[in-house]
Amino acid sequence: MKVEYKGNALPSHKILLVTKSPIVELTQLFSSLQKEGIESTFIEHDKNLIDVKTHHSQCVWIHTEVLTHPIISSVMEFIPELSGVLFFFDQRMSRLEILKEIAIARTHYVAIVGAIFLIDSPNDKDIGVDICRRSGIPYLFSAIKKEEGKAYVFNEETISILTNMVI
Repeated sequence: MKVEYKGNALPSHKILLVTKSPIVELTQLFSSLQKEGIESTFIEHDKNLIDVKTHHSQCVWIHTEVLTHPIISSVMEFIPELSGVLFFFDQRMSRLEILKEIAIARTHYVAIVGAIFLIDSPNDKDIGVDICRRSGIPYLFSAIKKEEGKAYVFNEETISILTNMVI
């Protein structure tokens, strides 16, 4: 599914990426998007957010480990056209922490793109379905870590959903 763009203007999405995992562990997802023709740029939320406007990628991912009121306020101050928030939840987080971060995004009226759950075993995949059902946010499937120290393996449906979102 190669993405073809018409005209000179490329869509530009600025998405707050909330994950405790380092970006390095999530490279497989973003390399899969690049194979589809979607260029991504990563910026840490504590860096100069004014640089976001200078990137010409289809997706600019602003990475933060946790979502708090000060963080989302500072991001929205520099990027009022923020497309939304994408959550990557892992098994180290409690349900209360997860629901708190979702509530923070909602109190700032930011669109929630969805949630991807980073799990260590296929037996844990139902956790994400339950939390998303209870909180009313889109479930973008789970990503399973194949071996310790290796990158997560993402479901084809997740890549398809994110690709369609950017088009």
